Amino acid sequence: MSHTFQYGTQLIHYKLIQTKRKTLGITVYPDKKIVVRAPLAKSEKEINDKIRKKAKWITKQLMHFDSLPAPLKPKLFVSGETHKYLGKQYRLKIIKSRDEKVSLKGGYIHISLPDTNNKKQIETLLNHWYKEHAIKRFEIYLNECFSVIQKYNISCPKLHIRKMKTRWGSCSSLGRITLNLDLIKYSSLSIKYVIMHELCHLKYHSHNKEFYKFLTKVMPDWEKHKYNLNHL
Repeated sequence: MSHTFQYGTQLIHYKLIQTKRKTLGITVYPDKKIVVRAPLAKSEKEINDKIRKKAKWITKQLMHFDSLPAPLKPKLFVSGETHKYLGKQYRLKIIKSRDEKVSLKGGYIHISLPDTNNKKQIETLLNHWYKEHAIKRFEIYLNECFSVIQKYNISCPKLHIRKMKTRWGSCSSLGRITLNLDLIKYSSLSIKYVIMHELCHLKYHSHNKEFYKFLTKVMPDWEKHKYNLNHL
């Protein structure tokens, strides 16, 4: 059975399932569906009171899942297929050649290789090309973001790049920032948002009020860039 409740300005929808169990449990799924499992003996008022007490945690979970990369459709790595680079769409052009090479020409990403039917090798070549460009671009954007934030007694971190399934970026307790390689497919402003977000974690490790206040101070329009990153 579907239910809703108001928390501040947010209307939260959840599904209630009552079964033979002793405790009430709340699960927030990555698709942002909320399921509440409660004992049959619990009254509607008791259930609602419990949910309201957990409302802050629920909204925090929703916020977390909203910030994750959207699942991508599997790519076929064939000529004509679109792939993104720095926020723009490009078509693949697979070319038979003795040498292996990837280059950007006009609205196309040219991939040359001996066996044009070797999809795995096409994917590998494309990922290597993305990685080469990500190393250069991310370093430039990190320096730009750091020039804004360094006056707050924050040291310039070490930057690492790798494929990440559930995060755009992360910041370790040792001051190391890791960025998702797939960020190179998005606009420079979206990339800078993620970098600035992780730089702010060097000052405030958790997503508390002070963290978001600080992020707004150093990047006032961060919410717009976050939205574009996760919805465009």
